[in-house]
Amino acid sequence: MRSLRVKVSLFTLTLFVLGVFAGVAAWAATASFTPSPQGGNIFAVINADRSPGTRVTTISVKWGQFQRTVGRANPYGNCSGAIAGFVLMVQPRQPSSNLFTLTTNGKIVRPPYQGVAPPEVSHPCYKLERIRTTS
Repeated sequence: MRSLRVKVSLFTLTLFVLGVFAGVAAWAATASFTPSPQGGNIFAVINADRSPGTRVTTISVKWGQFQRTVGRANPYGNCSGAIAGFVLMVQPRQPSSNLFTLTTNGKIVRPPYQGVAPPEVSHPCYKLERIRTTS
């Protein structure tokens, strides 16, 4: 009988740990890349978090010593479908080839890249979120 209780307890503990890890994985999407040393704006496209009760999408950027987190109200109105969110534009003051990491509770549709603004920048259901680095 005791052996059965230990097995049930281990099984329950395993399910709990897996549930916690699955919850953390579902909470945040992360994407990283290393920008070219030539510099230029960095863009990413993020769909808003549409979880029940969620009204804010958080966007966090870590790039070398620079860190910034913003929370923005989800774009609703005429944009109640799956495509509504933010075009992130990071404007560096100087080029850096440090690892650039983006984390959000939304869904990353286009991971970070350097270059020309994505087509979503002109879509009425996407808001431009501009971040200027400090160094």
